[in-house]
Amino acid sequence: MINVITHDGTVELWGIVDSAAEKKAVRVAAEVTPGVKVVNDNLLVRPSESYA
Repeated sequence: MINVITHDGTVELWGIVDSAAEKKAVRVAAEVTPGVKVVNDNLLVRPSESYA
């Protein structure tokens, strides 16, 4: 789940994503949105589960 907060051209991204690639994709999507001036990326990548 990702929360997006916008105010006067600033976008704040909050939530947990499954990978660094997903985090980057969400940030880039926000950056290329018309009217967006600043993106504050507060997304966290979910730790991968390892089974030993």
